Amino acid sequence: MIVEDHEGMRQLLKSMILSHFKDSIVIIECENGERAIEKFPKNKPDLVLMDIEMGELDGFQTTEIIHSTYPEAKIIFVSSNDSTEFRKKAKKLNALDFVSKETLSDIYEVVEKNLA
Repeated sequence: MIVEDHEGMRQLLKSMILSHFKDSIVIIECENGERAIEKFPKNKPDLVLMDIEMGELDGFQTTEIIHSTYPEAKIIFVSSNDSTEFRKKAKKLNALDFVSKETLSDIYEVVEKNLA
């Protein structure tokens, strides 16, 4: 599942994942946290790539809500804000990892490690 409010970034992430991982992968796209919360129970994705800075419900809040019902959910934060504060909060929320949009190619290794 890709949760990202900017369509261009959502499409880039989708393209990167589909081109790198040749196995049959289904990607669920969500343009905001509300849609992710709605779609998560129906789809139970193996992995979630979660933007942090989104509209009304940010990625941290969305993760808290998803983890409250599905503590086993595997969430990786993908953000343009690579601050220590964001990384600490991600860790506190039991995120599997954190990928900066500045070094987006790191996503391959992070996804591979967490899908195994």
